[in-house]
Amino acid sequence: MERYTAAGGPAPTGQWDAAAQTAGWKAVLAIAATGPGYLPAPHGSSGPLFEHLVDDRALTAVEASGATLQSQFETLVPLLMATQAGVKAMILGATAKEVQPDAIAMIYAHLFVAFAVVTPLFEPYLASFADDEPTLAVRRRGLEKFKTGMAIQIQGALGVLTSSETPAAAKTKLLTALGTHVPVVARTLPAELRAAILETVTKTSQAVDPDLVGPLLALAATLEPVAAPPDSD
Repeated sequence: MERYTAAGGPAPTGQWDAAAQTAGWKAVLAIAATGPGYLPAPHGSSGPLFEHLVDDRALTAVEASGATLQSQFETLVPLLMATQAGVKAMILGATAKEVQPDAIAMIYAHLFVAFAVVTPLFEPYLASFADDEPTLAVRRRGLEKFKTGMAIQIQGALGVLTSSETPAAAKTKLLTALGTHVPVVARTLPAELRAAILETVTKTSQAVDPDLVGPLLALAATLEPVAAPPDSD
């Protein structure tokens, strides 16, 4: 915790807002760059910090704040980017056997809440710019790249469900987040990305514990392409 505090991280007390959670992740990532052993864990002395880093209320409070679209977007996107970086750091830490398996599931679950809160803002945010705005094309390309990244991370999270090292409770939490939030995100994705996620969900349902199969098949059903209505002629 001394390294975290020295890196400018806020104290893990009270309820963090989005700005505090963003600052917390940035501090964690700064010290994690020196070694995966410095990443926080759900258990032990860094447990309170980990809980604050994955507290969904920091996200949903922005959503419910009634702030302007631009304000919400500018508050949430830095937090989303920091959380994505946190997922990558945790995965590297797990590879080095320095991160507890349930930590991966828990941070993925938080990331999908972030996706579901932020993605509905993208198109309205872009629509708020004039057609002749010089940066609009760049922003649109950035959005498409980001959508691809979301699909990749959803597919990566599904792999956690097949790991024998991930505790059952953590798998359940992650699967609940997937079932709740991925359909929201998928509505914003192009057909080819939805199809790729669907393929991974289907394969995962064939490799998980029996009690996870039903929720995965329910998720798969939300990703199935919708047939066009027949012609009325």
